[in-house]
Amino acid sequence: MELVRKLISWLTFHPTTDEIARALATDYFAEFSVQGVRFSRLQSDDSVVILGEYGFEDSAIWANRVILSSEWRARDTEPSRVLKGETQERWCNNSTVYIETLRDRGVTQGHLMVTFHKTISEVYKDRVAERIRDLCIPLALYLSFLHHHYQ
Repeated sequence: MELVRKLISWLTFHPTTDEIARALATDYFAEFSVQGVRFSRLQSDDSVVILGEYGFEDSAIWANRVILSSEWRARDTEPSRVLKGETQERWCNNSTVYIETLRDRGVTQGHLMVTFHKTISEVYKDRVAERIRDLCIPLALYLSFLHHHYQ
């Protein structure tokens, strides 16, 4: 709960979405050897826009990019199957990627993807997933406020 309060307090300073991704990777998830954090918003036309990211070599390609529904739904990778809802499993790629849904009023508004430098062992998977889920609540709320503010 302390980390949730810390994140909410920090969000009151209105960081950029890339600063949020960096903080999640370097402050809130650092103990889990995070490689990168990327989060996106699902648009009303089923396209996706990458809102924030940190730690990915291809960041320049994806930054603020709108990905058409036909493009992201055509992908056949473990992460894309999670994003499409084809599996209830949140861990992919031998437990080096975790994807959580960001919700606004119970509806999917986007996703948070966390990649790790090494496989997360079975012993720690629940703890890592719980931390990510806990911090997705204030993140989703913050993104919801931003979205509704700019509409």
